[in-house]
Amino acid sequence: MSEIPRTYPSWLKGEFKSVQKEYTEPTKLLADDGTLLSPGWARHMVFDYDRTKSTPTMRRKEWDFYQISDGRYMIQISFANISIGGYASAALVDLRNPKKNKTAPTALFLGGKDKYVLPPKGDVPNHVKLEIKGIGKATFDVLTEEHKRTIYFKSGNVECHFEMDIPDGLENITTVLPFKDHPKSYFMTRIVCPAAALISGATRSINSLRTTRSAASIGAASTPPTSSSGIGATALHI
Repeated sequence: MSEIPRTYPSWLKGEFKSVQKEYTEPTKLLADDGTLLSPGWARHMVFDYDRTKSTPTMRRKEWDFYQISDGRYMIQISFANISIGGYASAALVDLRNPKKNKTAPTALFLGGKDKYVLPPKGDVPNHVKLEIKGIGKATFDVLTEEHKRTIYFKSGNVECHFEMDIPDGLENITTVLPFKDHPKSYFMTRIVCPAAALISGATRSINSLRTTRSAASIGAASTPPTSSSGIGATALHI
Protein backbone atom coordinates (compact mmCIF):
# COMPACT_ATOMS: atom_id res chain seq x y z
CA MET A 1 0.00 0.00 0.00
CA SER A 2 1.43 3.35 -0.99
CA GLU A 3 2.08 6.01 1.65
CA ILE A 4 -0.44 8.83 1.82
CA PRO A 5 1.33 12.09 0.89
CA ARG A 6 1.88 14.42 3.85
CA THR A 7 0.45 17.92 3.80
CA TYR A 8 2.54 19.00 6.80
CA PRO A 9 6.23 18.80 7.82
CA SER A 10 7.35 15.51 9.39
CA TRP A 11 8.66 15.86 12.93
CA LEU A 12 10.19 12.36 12.81
CA LYS A 13 12.19 13.24 9.68
CA GLY A 14 13.46 16.46 11.23
CA GLU A 15 11.47 18.67 8.88
CA PHE A 16 9.81 20.53 11.74
CA LYS A 17 11.67 22.39 14.47
CA SER A 18 9.91 23.35 17.68
CA VAL A 19 9.80 27.06 18.47
CA GLN A 20 9.93 26.21 22.17
CA LYS A 21 13.31 26.12 23.87
CA GLU A 22 14.58 22.83 25.31
CA TYR A 23 16.49 23.06 28.59
CA THR A 24 19.15 20.45 29.37
CA GLU A 25 21.01 22.08 32.27
CA PRO A 26 19.82 23.29 35.71
CA THR A 27 17.89 26.50 35.12
CA LYS A 28 16.41 29.06 37.51
CA LEU A 29 12.66 29.14 37.04
CA LEU A 30 11.48 32.29 38.85
CA ALA A 31 12.96 35.72 39.46
CA ASP A 32 12.91 37.18 42.95
CA ASP A 33 9.64 38.98 42.16
CA GLY A 34 8.02 35.78 40.86
CA THR A 35 8.39 36.54 37.15
CA LEU A 36 8.84 33.46 34.97
CA LEU A 37 12.39 33.29 33.61
CA SER A 38 12.48 30.03 31.65
CA PRO A 39 9.52 29.19 29.42
CA GLY A 40 10.05 26.02 27.39
CA TRP A 41 10.41 22.31 28.03
CA ALA A 42 12.82 19.62 29.23
CA ARG A 43 13.18 15.83 29.24
CA HIS A 44 13.81 15.94 33.00
CA MET A 45 12.93 18.34 35.79
CA VAL A 46 15.95 20.62 35.38
CA PHE A 47 14.09 23.75 36.50
CA ASP A 48 15.10 25.06 39.94
CA TYR A 49 11.77 25.96 41.52
CA ASP A 50 11.64 28.03 44.71
CA ARG A 51 8.03 28.10 45.90
CA THR A 52 8.72 31.06 48.20
CA LYS A 53 9.15 33.22 45.07
CA SER A 54 5.77 32.28 43.68
CA THR A 55 3.59 35.33 44.28
CA PRO A 56 0.94 36.13 45.30
CA THR A 57 1.29 33.16 47.64
CA MET A 58 -2.44 32.67 48.11
CA ARG A 59 -2.85 32.02 44.38
CA ARG A 60 -0.19 29.32 44.24
CA LYS A 61 -1.53 25.91 43.22
CA GLU A 62 0.38 22.63 43.46
CA TRP A 63 -0.87 19.13 42.84
CA ASP A 64 0.12 15.52 42.24
CA PHE A 65 -2.01 13.25 40.04
CA TYR A 66 -1.66 9.54 39.21
CA GLN A 67 -3.63 7.47 36.72
CA ILE A 68 -3.15 3.71 36.65
CA SER A 69 -4.90 1.32 34.27
CA ASP A 70 -4.75 -2.28 33.03
CA GLY A 71 -7.14 -1.56 30.17
CA ARG A 72 -10.21 -2.76 32.10
CA TYR A 73 -10.00 -0.80 35.35
CA MET A 74 -8.58 2.65 35.95
CA ILE A 75 -7.56 4.20 39.27
CA GLN A 76 -6.94 7.89 39.79
CA ILE A 77 -5.23 9.23 42.91
CA SER A 78 -4.85 12.95 43.40
CA PHE A 79 -3.60 15.44 45.93
CA ALA A 80 -4.01 19.21 45.55
CA ASN A 81 -2.92 22.22 47.57
CA ILE A 82 -4.28 25.58 46.39
CA SER A 83 -2.88 27.58 49.34
CA ILE A 84 -6.25 28.34 50.96
CA GLY A 85 -6.83 24.59 51.31
CA GLY A 86 -6.81 21.35 49.37
CA TYR A 87 -7.79 17.70 49.24
CA ALA A 88 -6.71 14.09 48.70
CA SER A 89 -8.89 11.57 46.93
CA ALA A 90 -8.99 8.39 44.84
CA ALA A 91 -11.43 6.84 42.40
CA LEU A 92 -11.87 3.43 40.72
CA VAL A 93 -13.44 3.33 37.27
CA ASP A 94 -14.66 0.23 35.40
CA LEU A 95 -13.85 1.23 31.81
CA ARG A 96 -16.41 -1.26 30.49
CA ASN A 97 -19.12 0.15 32.70
CA PRO A 98 -18.07 3.70 33.62
CA LYS A 99 -21.39 4.42 35.35
CA LYS A 100 -20.30 2.14 38.18
CA ASN A 101 -17.50 4.31 39.51
CA LYS A 102 -16.25 4.04 43.07
CA THR A 103 -14.82 7.07 44.85
CA ALA A 104 -12.93 7.05 48.14
CA PRO A 105 -13.99 9.54 50.82
CA THR A 106 -12.36 12.87 49.96
CA ALA A 107 -10.24 14.42 52.71
CA LEU A 108 -10.43 18.23 52.68
CA PHE A 109 -8.22 20.66 54.57
CA LEU A 110 -7.96 24.42 55.05
CA GLY A 111 -4.85 26.59 55.14
CA GLY A 112 -2.39 24.83 52.84
CA LYS A 113 0.08 27.68 52.30
CA ASP A 114 2.71 26.23 54.63
CA LYS A 115 1.54 22.66 55.23
CA TYR A 116 1.11 19.52 53.13
CA VAL A 117 3.88 20.71 50.80
CA LEU A 118 5.10 18.70 47.80
CA PRO A 119 8.82 18.49 46.89
CA PRO A 120 10.07 20.84 44.14
CA LYS A 121 11.19 17.93 41.95
CA GLY A 122 9.30 14.69 41.54
CA ASP A 123 11.67 12.80 39.24
CA VAL A 124 14.49 12.49 41.77
CA PRO A 125 14.59 10.36 44.95
CA ASN A 126 12.30 11.86 47.58
CA HIS A 127 9.65 10.85 50.07
CA VAL A 128 6.28 12.55 50.52
CA LYS A 129 4.09 11.32 53.37
CA LEU A 130 1.07 13.43 54.13
CA GLU A 131 -1.33 12.57 56.96
CA ILE A 132 -4.25 14.78 56.06
CA LYS A 133 -6.63 15.63 58.86
CA GLY A 134 -9.42 18.06 58.20
CA ILE A 135 -12.88 17.35 56.91
CA GLY A 136 -12.10 13.66 56.58
CA LYS A 137 -8.76 11.88 56.89
CA ALA A 138 -6.39 10.39 54.33
CA THR A 139 -2.83 9.10 53.98
CA PHE A 140 -0.97 10.07 50.81
CA ASP A 141 2.49 8.44 50.77
CA VAL A 142 4.81 8.46 47.74
CA LEU A 143 8.36 7.12 47.97
CA THR A 144 10.52 7.76 44.89
CA GLU A 145 13.78 5.81 44.68
CA GLU A 146 16.31 5.54 41.87
CA HIS A 147 14.57 2.60 40.17
CA LYS A 148 11.19 2.39 41.87
CA ARG A 149 8.26 4.51 42.98
CA THR A 150 5.84 3.30 45.64
CA ILE A 151 2.44 4.90 46.09
CA TYR A 152 0.18 4.29 49.07
CA PHE A 153 -3.22 5.88 49.62
CA LYS A 154 -5.80 5.26 52.33
CA SER A 155 -9.06 7.03 53.07
CA GLY A 156 -11.93 5.44 54.96
CA ASN A 157 -12.18 1.79 53.97
CA VAL A 158 -10.35 2.37 50.66
CA GLU A 159 -6.68 1.39 50.53
CA CYS A 160 -4.36 1.31 47.47
CA HIS A 161 -0.74 0.26 47.06
CA PHE A 162 1.26 0.56 43.81
CA GLU A 163 4.86 -0.13 42.85
CA MET A 164 6.24 1.39 39.65
CA ASP A 165 9.51 0.47 37.96
CA ILE A 166 11.76 3.35 36.85
CA PRO A 167 14.11 2.14 34.08
CA ASP A 168 17.57 3.66 33.61
CA GLY A 169 17.48 6.75 31.44
CA LEU A 170 13.72 7.16 31.64
CA GLU A 171 12.70 10.53 30.23
CA ASN A 172 9.63 12.58 31.05
CA ILE A 173 8.08 15.71 29.65
CA THR A 174 8.30 18.86 31.72
CA THR A 175 6.72 21.95 30.21
CA VAL A 176 6.64 25.55 31.40
CA LEU A 177 4.08 27.52 29.45
CA PRO A 178 3.48 31.21 30.19
CA PHE A 179 0.14 32.92 29.76
CA LYS A 180 0.16 35.77 27.26
CA ASP A 181 0.44 39.23 28.82
CA HIS A 182 0.49 37.82 32.37
CA PRO A 183 3.26 36.57 34.69
CA LYS A 184 1.36 33.31 34.96
CA SER A 185 2.65 29.85 34.31
CA TYR A 186 1.50 26.32 33.72
CA PHE A 187 3.94 23.63 34.72
CA MET A 188 3.60 19.89 34.20
CA THR A 189 5.86 16.84 34.34
CA ARG A 190 4.84 13.40 33.12
CA ILE A 191 6.22 9.88 33.17
CA VAL A 192 4.97 6.48 32.07
CA CYS A 193 6.22 3.30 33.70
CA PRO A 194 5.04 -0.27 34.40
CA ALA A 195 3.43 -0.94 37.77
CA ALA A 196 2.10 -3.71 40.01
CA ALA A 197 -0.93 -2.99 42.16
CA LEU A 198 -2.47 -4.47 45.28
CA ILE A 199 -6.16 -3.68 45.49
CA SER A 200 -8.56 -5.67 47.62
CA GLY A 201 -5.98 -8.44 47.93
CA ALA A 202 -5.55 -9.02 44.18
CA THR A 203 -2.26 -8.26 42.48
CA ARG A 204 -2.38 -7.06 38.90
CA SER A 205 0.25 -5.87 36.41
CA ILE A 206 -0.79 -2.58 34.92
CA ASN A 207 0.52 0.46 33.13
CA SER A 208 0.74 3.59 35.18
CA LEU A 209 0.59 7.21 34.34
CA ARG A 210 1.71 9.76 36.81
CA THR A 211 1.04 13.36 36.12
CA THR A 212 2.40 15.72 38.66
CA ARG A 213 1.99 19.32 38.03
CA SER A 214 1.68 22.69 39.57
CA ALA A 215 0.46 25.95 38.37
CA ALA A 216 0.17 29.50 39.39
CA SER A 217 -2.75 31.15 37.86
CA ILE A 218 -5.32 33.73 38.53
CA GLY A 219 -8.02 31.23 39.02
CA ALA A 220 -7.51 29.02 35.98
CA ALA A 221 -6.21 25.49 35.90
CA SER A 222 -6.39 22.64 33.40
CA THR A 223 -7.99 19.27 33.97
CA PRO A 224 -5.66 16.26 34.25
CA PRO A 225 -4.84 14.37 31.07
CA THR A 226 -6.22 10.87 30.62
CA SER A 227 -3.63 9.24 28.40
CA SER A 228 -0.18 10.37 29.44
CA SER A 229 2.11 10.16 32.40
CA GLY A 230 4.17 12.51 34.45
CA ILE A 231 6.49 13.27 37.29
CA GLY A 232 7.55 16.42 39.04
CA ALA A 233 6.03 18.30 41.89
CA THR A 234 6.13 22.03 42.09
CA ALA A 235 3.97 25.02 41.67
CA LEU A 236 4.21 28.12 39.64
CA HIS A 237 3.07 31.60 40.45
CA ILE A 238 0.07 32.91 38.67
